[in-house]
Formats: sequence, C-alpha cells, structure tokens
Amino acid sequence: MLNKIIRLTILLILTQQIVACDPTRNNIFAPNKRLLKKYPKNAGYFPDYKQGWLDGCETGMATGFANDYYKLFYKFQKDREMVKKGVKPYLRAWSSAMIYCRHFVTATLKEAQMTPKLPGQGFSLPLGGDKGDGDLPAAGHGILNVWDLKNQGAIGLSKW
Repeated sequence: MLNKIIRLTILLILTQQIVACDPTRNNIFAPNKRLLKKYPKNAGYFPDYKQGWLDGCETGMATGFANDYYKLFYKFQKDREMVKKGVKPYLRAWSSAMIYCRHFVTATLKEAQMTPKLPGQGFSLPLGGDKGDGDLPAAGHGILNVWDLKNQGAIGLSKW
C-alpha cells in the first residue's frame, strides 16, 4: 500500500513539472493547438502572413471569450515592428486569425456547456435564456449577447 502511494506521489510530481515547464502554446497540454496550423497552404511562401496567423490565433484564444485554462497557455501576441511598418499581409492574417480562433474557442466552450465568467464574479452568464441573474438583464437583451452565438462556425455575433 505504501509503495503504491509513493508511486502515485512521484507520478503527480512529474506531471506537475512537465506541465509547469512550458506554459506556452508549445506545451503538449495546450488546448486546440491544431488551430495554429490552419493557415492557408500557400502561406509558407509569405512568412509575414504565417507569423500574423500564429500571433492572431494565439491572441484569439487568449481573449475574454476563453476560460482560464486557455489563458494559461495563450496570451496577447502582436509584433510591434510589423504594426509600425504597416506590413499588410501580417496585419490581415492577424485580424482574420484572431477572429477565427476566438470564435472557434467560444463555440468549443459553448458546446461543452462552459460559459465565461466576468472577472471577480462567481456566476455564469445565461446563454440565450430569458432569465437574468439577479441584477443582470435578461440574456436576450444588451451586452450579454456576446456569448449567444447562433451559428458556431460563422464569424459574427447574433442579435447585435
């Protein structure tokens, strides 16, 4: 019995060290890493476009639409030099990828029935229901519609 507890403890410690070593998009536990490779096939000829896609997608997965698990691995990423120079392929790819990945993450979390929480609040926002939560307005009206996506694969927010 004691031997089993020691093995389990060692396994837990090793798992923690593996996860804690690289809290970036390269970590094996980072969610939806495949999105980072969804850039167009001919983007390899345009390194600025490819970099814009990677940075934009990472930003999209780290926005307020994602939960804390996503935010552990992804962060806001935008190359200041590319922005200052006005490199159009980078800027276009960044914007497209940010929107695409943000909505993909939102749809994934919604499908898993996980809803974003406001900072410092312990409640979940209702998704598409008619009831509000305490002082909050009903989900069918106002800014809460940000989480009520009608077409999960489409880009855009419903009821705006």
